[in-house]
Amino acid sequence: MRVCGVELSGSEARLAVVELDHEGGPKYIELDTKKIKLSNDKSSEAIKSFKSAIQSFAHENAIEIVCIKDRAHKGRFAGGAISFKLESLIQSIDGCEIKFVSPQTLASFEKKNYAGAPSGMPKYLKPAFSSAAFVLASQE
Repeated sequence: MRVCGVELSGSEARLAVVELDHEGGPKYIELDTKKIKLSNDKSSEAIKSFKSAIQSFAHENAIEIVCIKDRAHKGRFAGGAISFKLESLIQSIDGCEIKFVSPQTLASFEKKNYAGAPSGMPKYLKPAFSSAAFVLASQE
């Protein structure tokens, strides 16, 4: 099973695809596409382009589950309006189950269940990787 972890930051979706290795641990799949950016949140063409890109990414990489790292709706660490727009576009991907995981759950999972992100993986993808690894671990 392939899971895509997503962290939304500003106007981009950071993507890490993970599957189980032969020992049952999370294995990061190195892909060319690591981010998909929304160029202009006021343009319907840009919105359609983002939707098409995320849909194509999911289908081309045989993604079964997408797990989005949750953001607060209000307060100091609240997500921005654009990131919630991206979230709704991701939720509309056909053929994928969408899950959410809180930052607190990820922090606890990281301490207890695995040694961290694989070497060579860009640091900015760590939250997305953790989200996907969490889903795989919770499926067992």
